Amino acid sequence: MPVPAKLPRKGIIDIVRISDARMSGAAYGTVVLHVSTEAALRRAALWALVCCGDMITLDVLARSIHLHVDDATLREHRAEWTPPARPERGWPSCMWTMCFKHNRGGRS
Repeated sequence: MPVPAKLPRKGIIDIVRISDARMSGAAYGTVVLHVSTEAALRRAALWALVCCGDMITLDVLARSIHLHVDDATLREHRAEWTPPARPERGWPSCMWTMCFKHNRGGRS
């Protein structure tokens, strides 16, 4: 996944890529892969509560990731959270039924 063309024009040469699956072509740059997709399905999972604009620090050397959101905001996000609807047809339905976490023998 290349950096979008408009970013290098602004001096940005790399972006962090976070994905729940394999990323063909992501052999360079800062990439975090195999983030659990189940986070979106579990109300208690912290990563299900991340919203657009929330600040995250990724420390590659320390192998850590930190969500900079206070407890009160997380409570608000949890109260507003609703589980995603199960897709009825097409590839989203296939992904829903056929793909699992890697530690459970899933495919991606």
